[in-house]
Amino acid sequence: MKDRKQKVTFAISFKLILIFASLVLAVLGVTTYMVSTLVRNDEQVKAEENNHTINSRTAETVQTTFVTVQNNAAGLFNTLLLLPPADQASAADILFADFCRRNTDTVFIAGPVFGYKCNPEYEKMHAGAYEAGKNWLAKHGDLIAHIKSGAIETKNISPSFNSPVLCILFPYTVNGVTDYACIAFA
Repeated sequence: MKDRKQKVTFAISFKLILIFASLVLAVLGVTTYMVSTLVRNDEQVKAEENNHTINSRTAETVQTTFVTVQNNAAGLFNTLLLLPPADQASAADILFADFCRRNTDTVFIAGPVFGYKCNPEYEKMHAGAYEAGKNWLAKHGDLIAHIKSGAIETKNISPSFNSPVLCILFPYTVNGVTDYACIAFA
């Protein structure tokens, strides 16, 4: 006898069930893959948009803070200019003390109207702040000359104070002469 291979035969209904089951599994697999890819991409886009929004808000807040600090300092200088020269020295101390109470982050302020003044409360918390500010200004005469020519600069002077401190330097004109003014804040 010859070895005959026996053929295994399946009913047509079983073949149709296998075909449809395979198609359903393939479609479900592809659909699952596509949905997960689209959701992943959508989440990444949302995260990037949120990051951009947070960065924009932070930049606006910082810019507003800088402008407010500069305007407050200029307002103090302008107020001192309105005082009679005989009262300027004592009034400067009183106004500066009030300024520091209202602007607690102030480290020091310097300008043509009353020179250099350091916030006494900041000096209490950070010994040597008065000298650190004076020394920093003395070392940066070239920057002050640049400011007198009309530039506005913001500098990180934290290393001089061993704590986070920024300084805004801006031109300030008194009696037609452009000088510099600056305010440092923590």
